[in-house]
Amino acid sequence: MTSRHIARVKALYNCLLLVTCVVLTVYAYADQSKKKYTKEEIKDLLNHVWQASELDMDNFRDYVFSEREVHEYKLLGGTWEGLRLRGLPFPENYRREYVWIVRNGHFVRSLTRLNGVEVSAQQQKDYEDQWIKEEQKRAKAKSLLEYFFVSDSAVGNPGSFKQMKEGNYKFKTEATLGERKVIMLQADYSFPLSVGYAFFIAPEENRFIQFDVMLKGNGKYSMIMGQPIDKIWLPLMCAGSFEYNFQARATSFGVIPSCHYIWKGVREFYSFKKSDVKVRILFENVDGELGNDTDKSQSK
Repeated sequence: MTSRHIARVKALYNCLLLVTCVVLTVYAYADQSKKKYTKEEIKDLLNHVWQASELDMDNFRDYVFSEREVHEYKLLGGTWEGLRLRGLPFPENYRREYVWIVRNGHFVRSLTRLNGVEVSAQQQKDYEDQWIKEEQKRAKAKSLLEYFFVSDSAVGNPGSFKQMKEGNYKFKTEATLGERKVIMLQADYSFPLSVGYAFFIAPEENRFIQFDVMLKGNGKYSMIMGQPIDKIWLPLMCAGSFEYNFQARATSFGVIPSCHYIWKGVREFYSFKKSDVKVRILFENVDGELGNDTDKSQSK
C-alpha cells in the first residue's frame, strides 16, 4: 500500500470517528407538515415526562455503575494569565474514572483513576467524603434532570432549574435520535443570560431521550437517556461545550489581559449492575446538621 493510500485510509478513519462522536448531537428533522401539538397537549406531555423522571430518580440509586469524565480547555486568544488576575481558577485538563456504589449506607461517586493513574486510598476517601457532603443537597432532587442539572456547576443552579421546568415550551419539529422517533419541544431564549431549553421526547414512552441547555452564541450542554439494563431509564451521557471571552481591562493596578478559551466536557456512564444493598438518603435540617435519615432498599 502506497503512502497516498495510507493517507486516504487515515483520512477516512478520522472522518468516521468524527461522525461517530457527533452523531448524538445531530438532529434529523422530519417533514414539518406532520402533526403539530397544541399547547394543552404539550403541557400534558411534559407533566407525564416529569412524573416519569421522578420514577427514574427512584430507580437511579438501585444500580451501581462506572463513569468516565473528560474536561478539556483550549486557549483561543489572549493569555491564561487573564484568568488568574481576575481571581478565576486556572483551567485543568483531566480524565477521571469513577464507580458509583453504596458505601456505608451512602450513594457515592468514588474516584478511582486520574489521567490513567490509580488514585491512592486517601485520595479516594477524601473525594468520597466531599461527595457525601454535596450529596446531601442532591438528595432533595425529585428527578434525574434536577439531580444532574443542578449539581453540575457548569450549567445549573436551583433557580435556573425552576425556570427550566416552568418554561413556555412550544412544538418545534419531529426528529430521529438513534432508532427512536421523537418530538422536539423548545423554550425560547427568554430567560436570564439568554438561556434556552429543548426536550427531545419519545411521546409513546413519556420519556425524554435528550435534553439540551443552550446559551445563546456561547455553548450547549446535553443530557442523554437510554435503557442500558433491565429496560430501566438511566443517564448514558452528559456532554457540553462553552466558550468564554474575557476582554482586556484597564485597572488602577494595570491592564488585565484578555482570555478567550473554550471548554469541552463529557461524562459517560456504563457497566450498570443491579445493587443488592441499601442506600441512606440524607437531608439537612435548618441548622445544617444531618437528620431524618431514610433507608431506601436497593433490592426490589
